[in-house]
Amino acid sequence: MGCDQSTLATVAGRRSGLHVFVIDNSYSMAYEADRPDAKTHLDQAKLMAGKLVDRLSSGGESVAVITTARPATAIIARPSYDLEGAKNSIQRITQSYSDTDMTGALQKALDIGREESSQPTRSLYLFTDSTRSAWVPPQAEALASLGKDLAVIYRIAHFNLARQGQWNHAVLSVKPTATLVRGAGGSSMRLRIQ
Repeated sequence: MGCDQSTLATVAGRRSGLHVFVIDNSYSMAYEADRPDAKTHLDQAKLMAGKLVDRLSSGGESVAVITTARPATAIIARPSYDLEGAKNSIQRITQSYSDTDMTGALQKALDIGREESSQPTRSLYLFTDSTRSAWVPPQAEALASLGKDLAVIYRIAHFNLARQGQWNHAVLSVKPTATLVRGAGGSSMRLRIQ
């Protein structure tokens, strides 16, 4: 009986995932776009990142947050299971008027992912307006190398906030309408899209 309870406690106490948010807060993210809930690209990035944090499982998933304005800064370098605290840290990210240190930010994400190698799933979310200057030489070669290393460690989602309509579409949840889901089709799902 004691062994069974110990095993259950171990399973229940396992941490199941790492989520690293890389948020561009460089000068170009101050661009004002015509969005109903967010004045600037940075406001939109924080809004979207906050909604993703809301979807995580409390106690089971951890969050790290990195900003890209030079110098790149890990505002939550050691992944935290305090999801509300992580969301608050995201909301407090301030607009910078320096250029983008994308290489430094992605290197920090790579370091965090390697340190958290025991996590069964690791996801990287990149929120940026993808200004050309952040991705071209002299850092292009370093970014290409980092990209390959990051792809081995993480599932990567890139939110390009400069793209028309990027802000308007996100699937926030997918739930079956019935208790039995058939693999060969024929099951209907309820989507919450925002």
